[in-house]
Amino acid sequence: MADGTQSDSVNPQTGSFLAQVPAELLIRIMATLKTKELGNVRLTCRRIERTLFNSFAHEFFRKKQFMAYTTSVQALVNISQHQALSQYLKHILVSTDNLQTPVYQLINSGFRTDEQLRQCRLAVADNDELWDTGALYNMLVEAFRNLNPQIVDIRDFNSHTRRRDGGSWRSYGARTLEGLTNATLVGRSGAVPSRNSPTALFRVVLAALATAGARPKSIEINTRGHWGIADEGFMVLNRVPSLVPVLESLETLHLVLSPGIGVTQGTQPLGEPFIYNFLASCPNIKWLRLNFDWIVSEGPLLSWLSRQDSIRFDKLERIDLGGVKGNTRPQTLLSIISKHSSTLQTVSLRRVQLPITEEELETRTSPFITFFKSLRAMAVDIREFNLSSLRFVVQAGAGRYDTAVEFTDSAGLPKNDNGVFTGTSTAECVQKIRASMSADWPRQLDDADDGEDDEEDDSDEDDGDGDGDEDDDDGNDDDDDDDDDEDMQDGA
Repeated sequence: MADGTQSDSVNPQTGSFLAQVPAELLIRIMATLKTKELGNVRLTCRRIERTLFNSFAHEFFRKKQFMAYTTSVQALVNISQHQALSQYLKHILVSTDNLQTPVYQLINSGFRTDEQLRQCRLAVADNDELWDTGALYNMLVEAFRNLNPQIVDIRDFNSHTRRRDGGSWRSYGARTLEGLTNATLVGRSGAVPSRNSPTALFRVVLAALATAGARPKSIEINTRGHWGIADEGFMVLNRVPSLVPVLESLETLHLVLSPGIGVTQGTQPLGEPFIYNFLASCPNIKWLRLNFDWIVSEGPLLSWLSRQDSIRFDKLERIDLGGVKGNTRPQTLLSIISKHSSTLQTVSLRRVQLPITEEELETRTSPFITFFKSLRAMAVDIREFNLSSLRFVVQAGAGRYDTAVEFTDSAGLPKNDNGVFTGTSTAECVQKIRASMSADWPRQLDDADDGEDDEEDDSDEDDGDGDGDEDDDDGNDDDDDDDDDEDMQDGA
């Protein structure tokens, strides 16, 4: 105290109680705050800001989502130019976000002010300008050149893992734009789906990566709507030869494939799909995921991958297949696994449907039991299987019944339609799968079998006239059985 009555002023950089709290404890305290509250604390003094910066940047800038809107893409460019934050951003998400409703419908809705309608028009015009002038491509080139991202992800949904505010991680600028326009941004459809579609974004992102000289480790397409990458999207490799080094750098490739993959006219393919050359240019893939839209024929692509003269991924450790319909033979999947047996460790099957043979139907054996039995006999060393939503179609009379595969845990309790099975060998994994797997066979199949048994019993019965022969006049039994079968089918 200078005069015995007044205390010296406290240096906020060193004297505040909060600044004295150990870094680990301060970070844990900050984890309980809302985003705006955290921002206010960071503004209190430089010492606290320095203590919190690493955890703050890791939470908010390690992985960030953007959309085709100037404010959003410019933020990406600005981050790429920031000396500190640019070191954190390694995972870039590009969203298909766009206005849900065309502008002319927004104008006629009567629920928006003149200013909100003006903002709607500006937003649509901004999106058009980004695509038509090449500004989107140019801005992405600059950002990718500065950042050299490790993961580039195109998606049509928002992640709900934002624990701090209990909300979603959204594209930069999305909430502001919705506030200005009083309109909803959506990722799976909208006013300009052809511009912001996964295929369009895939082309421009890959071309920008090539021009920027970036070498990402992972390219991921994650879409939940009924759209993915059409085969025309893979033609970008023909247009941009400099893309080859980008593809050669990839270790992870996740694709959702839309119509156009393996297009045929009748039974004749309309030229070789562009995706063949694309995949053949990715020799260093360790994790390959192929998800097929339900209206896509996956057969030609999977058959091509199973061939010995097509691309072999010599470093492949994991393969995920999803949306495989019942027209793909189990042997095709087994051949793909066998082809990569020297390195493959994990197999994931999701929404996969296998055809069932007559023998399997008679013995009530799931085609997946047969599949895994065949897999066990192969020279493979797979240590993990991720299985979910497996199905097969059963024919009962004139009816076709979708049959689900179910899993139980070690105590015999239901585990719904999914399971993860690990072991020290393929045989151990398959043993666990077979012990856990069951099928909910359709009731109509049992009814049909009962009808056949009744018919056989009737043919052996004495008709009561003492001669041991069937009564030729009583010829309606077969007709009655047919009627029963028809009733069963109608009821199904």
